Amino acid sequence: MSGPAQVDVAVIGGGIAGLWLLARLQKAGYSAVLLEAEALGGGQTLASQGIVHGGLKYAINLTLGSDSEALADMPARWRACLDGRGEVDLHGLKPAAERHLFWARRTLA
Repeated sequence: MSGPAQVDVAVIGGGIAGLWLLARLQKAGYSAVLLEAEALGGGQTLASQGIVHGGLKYAINLTLGSDSEALADMPARWRACLDGRGEVDLHGLKPAAERHLFWARRTLA
């Protein structure tokens, strides 16, 4: 029987953020392990209907703040990954849709 595993980083949660972080850590040369109690992508990723976005839904009040530049770069970053030339190689994945629309009202009335 071997001793305890030695890793640099333990990532908790196998949603899109955890999987992305694991890939980035491993690409940077860290020894990393991902711990997930349920199915991969079954928690928050599933709760958000599998929509992977750059944060636009958090600016749903239609005001652009200091994060606007970072958000504007997200479509290009995702496309580069889906083409296999981004931070994480996602070239084997097929998006369910190229775009999604948000319905926003300025008031609750």
